[in-house]
Amino acid sequence: MELVELIGYLASVLIMVSMMTISIMKGRVITILGGLLFIAYGLYIESQPVAVLNAFIVLFNLYYMYRYVFHYDDFKLLEITAKGNYSDEFFQFFEHDIKRFFPTFKFEVDYERKVFLILKNMIVSGMLVGYEREGSFIIEMDYAIPKYRDFKLGRYLYQQTPEVFTTSYTQFVAETENAAHKKYLLKMGFHPVEEMGSTYYVKLL
Repeated sequence: MELVELIGYLASVLIMVSMMTISIMKGRVITILGGLLFIAYGLYIESQPVAVLNAFIVLFNLYYMYRYVFHYDDFKLLEITAKGNYSDEFFQFFEHDIKRFFPTFKFEVDYERKVFLILKNMIVSGMLVGYEREGSFIIEMDYAIPKYRDFKLGRYLYQQTPEVFTTSYTQFVAETENAAHKKYLLKMGFHPVEEMGSTYYVKLL
C-alpha cells in the first residue's frame, strides 16, 4: 500500500471517529485533522474538488472553534426554582456523571438554594447550584454536561462573570476533594485557603 493510500485511509478513520465523539469541540478538532489529511491526499492525487471541499470544512470548523472559545455573547444564565420538574429531571438524568465530580452533592428540597441553568444558544449546557452566605456565593455544584464540557463554561462563569453575581456577591467559594475539580478551580482563578485543617477555594469578584 502506498503512502498516499494510507493518508486517505487515516483521514477517513479520523472523520468517522469525529462523528462518534461525544464532545462537540473534540469532534471538531478531529474533523480538522482529518480534513487536513484529505487536503494533502487530494493535492497528491490531483483532485481539486477533494482538496477544496476539505479546505472549506477545515475553515468552517476553525471559525466555530474560535467562537466557542472566545465569544460569550451566546451564553446565558437562567435562574430556575430549586424544586421543579426540570431541575429534578436534570439531576436524575446526569446523576452518575455528576457524582464523579460532586460525590457528596444531594439534590434535595432547599428553598434557600439557588439553581441556574447555563445556556448556550438557548440550549442547556450545564447547571450551577449554590447559596448565599455573608455576601459570598457558595458553590455546591458547577456542572457542564459531557457534550458541552469543552465550551469553556467556566470562563463564562468565572472570568466573564454574569452581572447577577458581580452585583450581589463579593466572592465565589467552593469546597472539593476531587482532584480534577481542584485543578479546574485553580485554572479558573480560584485560590486555596487553609482554615482549621481544611481547604476551600475562593475567587474574589
